[in-house]
Amino acid sequence: MATGANLQQGRGIQVSNITPQVDLRNGEAEAWQAAERTFDQWGQDLKQKRVTKARHAGAEEGRALAAGEIEMPKRGILSFGEVAAARETAVRDAYLANTATAADDREREVRTQFGHDLQAYEKAMGAVRSGFIEGSPHEYAVDVENRQFDRFAALQ
Repeated sequence: MATGANLQQGRGIQVSNITPQVDLRNGEAEAWQAAERTFDQWGQDLKQKRVTKARHAGAEEGRALAAGEIEMPKRGILSFGEVAAARETAVRDAYLANTATAADDREREVRTQFGHDLQAYEKAMGAVRSGFIEGSPHEYAVDVENRQFDRFAALQ
């Protein structure tokens, strides 16, 4: 019968008075956790870069849409999540900003031309309003009407 006296010594984790007590299994878990944190951070950085790129592309699309250079951008099959929301918001904001600038310029022209005649001014601005509202994509028509032309009513 074996009593263990004949077993080979030195197997397993050895502890001596010279070396500190270290359990190598904890180090492995910490390494995996560090790798997980690194990959999570990398994923967040990648997503932030994609959101920033989508904002820039959306702003350019909004500018081109307001200038009449392109049609309303279509939503793709994969249009969901933060990246798609950032693009759509940038398109809308850039379109409304460019339209507001164009409406201000047009209102200034009408005011210069018909500033002395209130009825002619109101008639011309009515045509300008309806032109901007009808010319905008249906998704933005209400925003164009509310944002661009509320302040002109106060001028009268």
